Amino acid sequence: MTQPYINLKYKDWSKNQEIFRWADFVELGCLCCRDNLFSKNDLEMFYKQGKDLAGISLSGHTIDQIETLWHKAIEIITFRSQNPVIAGYYPFKFDEGSIVCDKQHFSKENIIYIFMLISSYGTFLDKSEHQKFTTLFEPLSYEAIKNIFHHKNGYTECCGTSAGTSEKLVDRLEKIAQKLRITLDDGYKKKNANKNAGDEGIDIYSWLNISDSNGGIPMFFAQCACSIDDWKNKQSSINPQRLKNIFNFKPNFDPMAFMVVPFSFRTATGDWESYDDFLGTILIDRDRILSLIDFEDLEQQPIFPKIEAVVLQAIA
Repeated sequence: MTQPYINLKYKDWSKNQEIFRWADFVELGCLCCRDNLFSKNDLEMFYKQGKDLAGISLSGHTIDQIETLWHKAIEIITFRSQNPVIAGYYPFKFDEGSIVCDKQHFSKENIIYIFMLISSYGTFLDKSEHQKFTTLFEPLSYEAIKNIFHHKNGYTECCGTSAGTSEKLVDRLEKIAQKLRITLDDGYKKKNANKNAGDEGIDIYSWLNISDSNGGIPMFFAQCACSIDDWKNKQSSINPQRLKNIFNFKPNFDPMAFMVVPFSFRTATGDWESYDDFLGTILIDRDRILSLIDFEDLEQQPIFPKIEAVVLQAIA
């Protein structure tokens, strides 16, 4: 096991019950192994020797529990490898009881999957190195969700620093409001007139520019979040009811609000890991990002070689 760049540390991993995280961990372990192979014996060996697994404590489990976790993780990995949405991007396979990959021959599609896998776990990287991933995740999210309103009158744009602007917050939001045929709340404008930083949780916004001039057009706001632990709380900043404290939506309606995340919030059947974690938003997770991406188009975008470079550096 080697970890010159990917630093597998997650202090509360042994207590976590979300099985999709263990499936991700097995995949990350495979990337870190010298022989590109990760098996149940790796988990058991570290447990029996009383050692952490690359910084992750297994002390919270019995050997039987570790075996159960392994089998549950493999169920999810099997689903991922067989899911037609993911399969073309998926770089791992289950072979003779182990998860294996071929780091010398990753396809460009594989790179996108690995990018999102690593992006999901900031505690595995030095802060400065993980920032390279989080900085690129937002434009990757844009490349995916711009295809939701796949229509000649559909538009998708970024807000804030990712859009390359240094305008005051209120000025940026006024321009967004004009495009979406809504208005900025007067009280909000007065309170935030001199504010420069922030984006009010709006990383990306999209709308369908219907030919009439009336308000009430299809639209959504999206926030991107890499942290598996923080995304649930971050929903509050993009919640439709909070957006109504910033904008006036006339006629009265609730806009759609998306949380875009690089992890796969799925069980081995493809269902959501939990329904209790949704707080008025629509989740666009790893699976949905891959289903929305037009890879031939993405490959031609300036972001792709940047993603490829950080991934190849991380797994070198």
